Amino acid sequence: MNRSRSFFRRLGKAAALGLLLTVLLAAVAFMYRDRLVQGLVRPLLVRELSRRFQVEATIDRLWLQGGTLRAEGVEITGASAGDLELERLEMVGGWELFSERRLQKLVLTGGRLLLQPAETAGDSPRRPWPEGAPFSIDDLEIRDGEIRLAGGAEPWHVEGRATLGRQWSLELKLRQNEVGTLELQGRGDWEGGIRGEMTRFQWRGNDLLGEPLRLNWGDGSLTGGGGEITLAELGDDDLRPLLALAGIRLPEAPRWTVRNLVLKPSFDGNKLQLAVTSGSGVLRWEERTLLLGPMRLEVAGKTGAWQVTGGGDLGGRSRLKIDLHLGEERLEGKVELKVPDLAAWQRRQPGLGPWSAGGAVDLEIAIGGRAAEPRWELHASAKRLSLPENPALPAIDLEARALLSREKERWRLSGGVLSGSLTGALSARLSGTFTAALDKEGWSAQLPDLRAEELSWGSADGLAACAGIGMTLQGEVAAVSGRPTRFAVRGTMAGGEVLYGAYYASLDDFSARWNVKGESEAGVHRLEAASVQIPELGELLFSGAWGGEERRLKAALDLPDLQKALDRHAPRLLFEPFPKLKALALAGALHLEGAGAVNEEGWSLGLTIEPQELRVGWGETMAATGVSGRLPLLLGTAAAEKALSGTLSWQGLSLGPLRSGPARVTTLARTGRLQLPQELRFDLAEGELVLSAIDLALPPHPLELAARLTVADVQLQPLTRTLEWPIMNGDLSADLGELHYRNDELVTAGKAWIEVFGGHVGVGNMRLGELFSPYPVFEADIDFSAIDLYRLTHTFAFGEMNGVIDGHIHDLRLFGAVPTRFEAALQTRKSGKRNISVKALNNLTILSEGGVAATLSRGIYRFIDFYRYRSIGIDCSLDNDLFRLRGTALEGSDSYLVYGGLLPPRIDVVTTPQAVSFREMVKRLKRLDRAGNRNAPL
Repeated sequence: MNRSRSFFRRLGKAAALGLLLTVLLAAVAFMYRDRLVQGLVRPLLVRELSRRFQVEATIDRLWLQGGTLRAEGVEITGASAGDLELERLEMVGGWELFSERRLQKLVLTGGRLLLQPAETAGDSPRRPWPEGAPFSIDDLEIRDGEIRLAGGAEPWHVEGRATLGRQWSLELKLRQNEVGTLELQGRGDWEGGIRGEMTRFQWRGNDLLGEPLRLNWGDGSLTGGGGEITLAELGDDDLRPLLALAGIRLPEAPRWTVRNLVLKPSFDGNKLQLAVTSGSGVLRWEERTLLLGPMRLEVAGKTGAWQVTGGGDLGGRSRLKIDLHLGEERLEGKVELKVPDLAAWQRRQPGLGPWSAGGAVDLEIAIGGRAAEPRWELHASAKRLSLPENPALPAIDLEARALLSREKERWRLSGGVLSGSLTGALSARLSGTFTAALDKEGWSAQLPDLRAEELSWGSADGLAACAGIGMTLQGEVAAVSGRPTRFAVRGTMAGGEVLYGAYYASLDDFSARWNVKGESEAGVHRLEAASVQIPELGELLFSGAWGGEERRLKAALDLPDLQKALDRHAPRLLFEPFPKLKALALAGALHLEGAGAVNEEGWSLGLTIEPQELRVGWGETMAATGVSGRLPLLLGTAAAEKALSGTLSWQGLSLGPLRSGPARVTTLARTGRLQLPQELRFDLAEGELVLSAIDLALPPHPLELAARLTVADVQLQPLTRTLEWPIMNGDLSADLGELHYRNDELVTAGKAWIEVFGGHVGVGNMRLGELFSPYPVFEADIDFSAIDLYRLTHTFAFGEMNGVIDGHIHDLRLFGAVPTRFEAALQTRKSGKRNISVKALNNLTILSEGGVAATLSRGIYRFIDFYRYRSIGIDCSLDNDLFRLRGTALEGSDSYLVYGGLLPPRIDVVTTPQAVSFREMVKRLKRLDRAGNRNAPL
């Protein structure tokens, strides 16, 4: 009994001591709880986090406050997804944390998650997920969190709630100020891996999930499927921030939008499969838009090995086909674009611009190489490519191949080869090579050798053509960002033949070189220097700009040796087709310059003509020697109001019978006008012809010429001898007043006087129309008086007559050299000797169709050579091809052309007043007896 009491006494003492120790320990733990938590619990918690999740974890401070364990300065690094920093962590839990590994509540405040780029994350070894949740959390709350991408992009603000355990749930909201809000919701379980489904995927207020998306994480991989993401519309603006979360940055152009997009992903832990379909879409590049039809893509594979297949409709029966195998060690596949009818495709694609083309185009891109060094082989072909709105342009059949590669930031197109042909009014065989390059600074294209062989062209009416011409082209086009596109192109042209109407020439020995250099920017094209060189002829240089409000051109033509050029090129190009041009002679040099512009006020053109010891000749008709000087011209509607002076000099100048020795004249050019203030004097048959006050109107005005013309003391004998006319004596003077040429008509109000055949001839009311046609029209009124019939008839071998006549030819109109209208009358005076020869009587009889000829061959008349007459009077007219002849020799009668003498033998010449055709009168004139003067005209 005592023993029993002693045992219980000792047990009580031990219990009291244990209780005292427990109370003492609890008191010490309470008094030193922060030190215990910081020094003992914090290292254990850091080690457990690092072990469980295979990361590096640190906690700056850990303390217990009430029933809440609080932590500050939490950092977790080394995770494959990224690094996490927490400003504050709060855990609420009791003994369940130790007995059931369960937290009542976990609050994460001020979390900063830095996501690593996809390639960085991919370098980390795959870590398997735990079989189950390491602990349970009844309520997990995220406050004021951020997700930021490595690279400094604007962060996403994160808030959410979740539960964790065998069953888990998640509600998450991500917001970026300038982008929008993404809301996610899911649920699932964590037994032998994480399984679940995403039940909500809302972007900018739009629910994108058509049905839940199943997800499964196990063995460090993600599997799942069966879900479907549907979007009524998705654009690059919507996708850009989402892809940025994965470190993928879309280029700024092109912009795009797709509609009725459906994504069906599936995962098997090793391989991702994604089916993408869309109903329609739009691709935008600057001001151009491309409409997309239904598209379908199948993406399958895993990191480092992807396969993409599918295609789509681009409208107008145009199709896009894709078959790609994309691996880290090998790239293989191709992309095909087929447009069988460009015209139909253009109608389907009005947003591509106001262009219109016909034909078919195929483009094939074969992909090879490695991911680090990919290669693309391009093959394009075009069949019957044409512009329907310009049927005169040729159709093109073309094939081109090239190899596209990338070197760091630079893309290169090398080994380019093209071949093809032009068909239609313009035809040729095409071949050549090309290269190109593209980087972030700009692009360039080179044409080392482009050839067009057997180049031929024919006009629609068949009156003009060229054939067999060969052309070459070399050059480069380059564009640097922020600068104009520059181009430098050169080439040659040689051989062939040319037909233009009746003109034909062979160009076998003809060649030309050309060179063009300039730049283009914003629709404005500038030529810095361009030239066309033809050996042994000359060189044309020009520069300028056009496009927008700037349209100007400057050109210079230099012909250094005209005689050499004429000898080299004229025989085949001019003399063979036009034999009459063999009379042309050229020597010396000629330089031409011009500068023109077009603006809102109109157009302007300044020309300068500079002959240098120029010699021009045309047989014996015209010759100019030693012509030198400078002749400026100002043309246009917007030319500045200014005056430019020039000079011309020559050593000799002749035009038919006109002659001028060494002379020098000044010129004055104003807008649309050219004036010669000085007189031009020419020697003419011992007299002088003077032109003065010359004023020439130039474009934009109609061609117009005004001048004064006077002729003095011209002797008819040397003049008619020079012109090979019947020799006449007398002199010629004229004061034509102001000559005025306008609307293809030359008019003068002055008169010309001719003292000839002992009398006086006056010509007035002169008018010359259609001056440059083969048959100019001349009109005038002619009055004559005191003409000695003997001198007149002797000169023209009509048959001698004596007497003095007066008369006129009014309303004279000549078409070429043929009269078409006139009214004429002549009458002999009653004084003086009046005889007429038999020859003259016979000729008058032929004109009048009288019967005197038979009378003169009978009886006594056969022995008489001259007859006396009392009067000769003729009145005739021509109009509408009707010639009327009346005799006015006898007053009161219209039948007597010649009224005979009083004494026998007497001869009268009578006619029957009637109208005959002028053709008949010409026949009578041809039957006249003109013997005695071989030079007399008919």
